[in-house]
Amino acid sequence: MRTIWIPEPLYRAWPWLAMLSGSFFAATAPTLASLALGVGLVVYGAFTRLARY
Repeated sequence: MRTIWIPEPLYRAWPWLAMLSGSFFAATAPTLASLALGVGLVVYGAFTRLARY
C-alpha cells in the first residue's frame, strides 16, 4: 500500500481548512445532513489540531 505524500504546509493547514469549510457548511445548511457534516468537519479539524500539537 502506497502512502500519499502531502506537502507540509497543506498538512499543517488541513485542520484549519476542515474547520473553515465545516463552519461554511453549517452556516449555509439547507438540510440537517449538511449541518451535521459541517459540525463534524469543525470538530474533526479541532481534534486533529489538538492531537497534533
